[in-house]
This record gives sequence, C-alpha cells and structure tokens, in this order.
Amino acid sequence: MTSITRIITLLLLCPLMVAGIGHAQEISAGATAQTLRGELFSLDDKVQSLQKSAADINRDLTILEEEAQFPEKSRISAFLGMDHLPRFDLHSVDLKLDGKTVSAHAYTPEEKSALRRGGMHRIHIGKLSTGEHRLVAAFTGKTPTDPQYSNTVSFNFRKEQKPKAIVLNISDLLQDDMPEITAREIR
Repeated sequence: MTSITRIITLLLLCPLMVAGIGHAQEISAGATAQTLRGELFSLDDKVQSLQKSAADINRDLTILEEEAQFPEKSRISAFLGMDHLPRFDLHSVDLKLDGKTVSAHAYTPEEKSALRRGGMHRIHIGKLSTGEHRLVAAFTGKTPTDPQYSNTVSFNFRKEQKPKAIVLNISDLLQDDMPEITAREIR
C-alpha cells in the first residue's frame, strides 16, 4: 500500500473511530447486560462495515494508481498459468522484454497450489512502446528425473496503441515429466 493510500485510509477512518469511541462512552453505568450486548453487536457491525469500505477504497485507489502509472494504450501485462502437474515442483519464473529482465518471481507453496488449481498470476504489468518486441520467459523447477529442470519460450509480438496481454502456461502435454512453457496473446 502506498503512503498516499495509507494517509487517505487513515483520514477516512479516524473520524469514524472517534465517533464510535464517543458513542461507547455515552452508555450509562446502569445499562443492562442486554443493552450492552446490543450496543457491542451494533458497534461490531459498524466496524465490519468500515473495514469493507476501507477495502473498497483501497481497491479503487489501486486501480487508479495502475491507470496513472500504466496508461491503457501503452500497457503490457503478462500472466502465468499452470496445468495440474502433481509430479512437477515449480521454483521460479523469469521474464525478459527486449532483453531486459522485467520480472523474477520465486513461488511459495501457496502460490504453487493456487496455480495447480487453475489460478493465474499476473507476473508483470508495465509500459511498452508501439512496435515489434520479444518476450522471453524461463522457468525452473523439479521433476522426478531432474532436480534442476528448466525450460524457456521466446515470443515475438507487435505492440499497438492499445493494451496488450500475454498468457504464459506451463504444461506437460506429452506427459513425459518434462513440462514446457508456451506463450500466447489474449485478443
């Protein structure tokens, strides 16, 4: 979360938290347990509502931040997916655009599990000028026969004045415990 996002979130939440504290102090000492319970549930509902509002604001700010940093007509995104490969353990993926490393990611057990269940990882978002470009994606992992297995794909594409999205997928179509990585454009 950027410092601007934190500041805006705090500015929005502080008056609401102070109002909640003031309301809690208004409860008289002679309030019944039932009334107190009702007030606590009401306060809990308000806190949950504030948390949801803060999450929504954070999501909106993140979207605005991405749009400001990566204008739509120059945006490039790369996503990684992986087939269910129970005998393959993914370690990392490196991504280069026009010879420059733009992403290097080592996968946690949770991320690997999500990929195996059909999840997609946005491995890169950035700006790219129009014209011809080359993407090179390489992954490393462990197979039953090779503890240092790796594979690479090179993908040439043309960037135009609109967003470009590329999907990388790790699969073992031949079922020979030698997964391959493929690349394709999303149209």
